Amino acid sequence: MLLKELVEEGQISESRIDLSVRRILSVKEKLGLLDENGADLSPELTEEQRERLAGPSAKAALECITLLKNEGSNAADSDVSLLPLDGRETIFVSGPTANSLNALNGGWSGTWQGKNPAYNNPGRLTALEGLREEFGSGRIEYEALENMDFSAEDIRRVVRAVKLSSPDVAVLCLGEMPYTEVAKKVFVSGGTVHVRMRKLEKMGIVRGTKLDIDYTKLGYNISCYMGIYLEKSFLYKDAVKALKNIPEVVEIHAITGQYTIFIKILCKDTPHFREILDSKIHKVKGITRTESFMSIEETLKDGLS
Repeated sequence: MLLKELVEEGQISESRIDLSVRRILSVKEKLGLLDENGADLSPELTEEQRERLAGPSAKAALECITLLKNEGSNAADSDVSLLPLDGRETIFVSGPTANSLNALNGGWSGTWQGKNPAYNNPGRLTALEGLREEFGSGRIEYEALENMDFSAEDIRRVVRAVKLSSPDVAVLCLGEMPYTEVAKKVFVSGGTVHVRMRKLEKMGIVRGTKLDIDYTKLGYNISCYMGIYLEKSFLYKDAVKALKNIPEVVEIHAITGQYTIFIKILCKDTPHFREILDSKIHKVKGITRTESFMSIEETLKDGLS
């Protein structure tokens, strides 16, 4: 139905569809799918097929990997870099994709078939299994989560487990719910969800996805809003750059009115807030005065509906 709508809207031409159909039929012909007896579509590959596909598969996987660099310290008051892990740490692992090959395969891979583990590639490791193989099971503690939505209750479970185990490192494996899973929930095809999401992104309505974290479960019990006065307006860019380097500052706004900058800070308690104010914010060049507003309760946090 969606393809028909796109053709009627003039976004896709019939000649483009013809070209795609010819390509698909050409591949099917090469695979023998158009033969009288058809071809074996079983997900089970022969050993010969696995060996032949291993090289290209490994190359494709390596070229798709995004390598994250640990440039400097992740902690505000520490000179110790988190990455790479040296194998001496105790590691806590959790998240809905930590032990799922289906999640790693993604919704558009040849082996993805919902949650059926029979379609997983044998011999491939999940993130959890890879960490256990690399560092040893004795150093890994795992909290299983199955809910791809990563709900508020899941976050509370993870926080409780981390507090109990007190690991050196916590690895949280997350990911977007595959379009194919979304499609099943709304009774449409995965392609329909994919195309509509792309349209929303192209229109600028959907700009991405993010975690909605309850920071109080991590010990950050105070939200504070702060109006900042600058000595000179031309110092704005430098001040913003400095504020971005303060981990506890989570929002920065340029506003009209009496303040030059308005920010939101997350802190654990009032002594922590005083420390942030005195040792970090008031040391930013150009800031002459601040006014703080503590949030007593967050009654609403929502988008337009």
